[in-house]
Amino acid sequence: MKKPPSPADSRIAEALAKRLPAERIADVLLEAMSATTTNRAGLTEPDTRCRLQAATLSLAYLEGRPSERSEVIAKSAKMTHAEMIAKMKSSPAFRAEIADMLAKASQ
Repeated sequence: MKKPPSPADSRIAEALAKRLPAERIADVLLEAMSATTTNRAGLTEPDTRCRLQAATLSLAYLEGRPSERSEVIAKSAKMTHAEMIAKMKSSPAFRAEIADMLAKASQ
């Protein structure tokens, strides 16, 4: 869950909004999407890393960030032995969690 911005964060955001209009940010992103770099041979070529970062940032503002995949590991003492084995076979994250629990228990 995202925490609400602190008063200091809000003041910084407000000051930036006053001095850095959205049009300027858009111009910088557009410039970055056509960035070039000079290689060791002296040839100018597209700076694909910079262009990709600018495109990703632009899409995040326009469309929003894609939902990030996560696996929730439900720990239940009521899980049967067969259920636990099946879960470990199908979930690398569950296996890692079990291994972590065993390592902590043996310390």
